[in-house]
Amino acid sequence: MMFTSGYGDRVVVYVTVAQPLPVGDSLVVTLGNTKYTMASVTATLYRVQFDAPSTTNTKQSFTFGVEYKQGGRVAYALDPAGGFIVRRSTFPIGDVVLQPSL
Repeated sequence: MMFTSGYGDRVVVYVTVAQPLPVGDSLVVTLGNTKYTMASVTATLYRVQFDAPSTTNTKQSFTFGVEYKQGGRVAYALDPAGGFIVRRSTFPIGDVVLQPSL
């Protein structure tokens, strides 16, 4: 997925868990030194959104991690869990979308 720097583009991350999290447990997305706590959409689906990072490069790739916290402590971490590209507003390609072949 490609986002445009400086235009207020928002990155949205969804995480599906195998079973509902116990009370007090949480999922956190990490981007550099910034952490975003995910909100529950359903019992097993979580979502978070944040502003696309700024860049002065023509394009720059970013990766993010996902932490599973139990009682405030990181029990499991997946880093990188995913990635995206941020382009400068003058980048000539509008967007690229991937999907499985049917």
